[in-house]
Amino acid sequence: MLVERLTAFDEAVPSLKTLRNVAEHFDDYTIGRGRAAGIVRQQLQAWSLGEYSSQGLVWRWLGIEFPIDGSHDAARTLYRAFLATADDYLAERSQIVE
Repeated sequence: MLVERLTAFDEAVPSLKTLRNVAEHFDDYTIGRGRAAGIVRQQLQAWSLGEYSSQGLVWRWLGIEFPIDGSHDAARTLYRAFLATADDYLAERSQIVE
């Protein structure tokens, strides 16, 4: 069940993987050794954060428009699913121990 929720999260915020990869390996991208094809050094230098009509707050970087509100909703849904799964697991474990 949790795997399906992780998949749903990844589908809800597909650009997050690229943004995280570039941010984590920023130095590699500045010298042209990044793994994501199509990301060039010049794209690293400019970003913006602003309102976008129907999506709320949007972070723009690397030619990607990342909706903050939508990603927050997806993260909250994933976190709640994790807590529910953890509660179920702990309830099952406590019955085994008793």
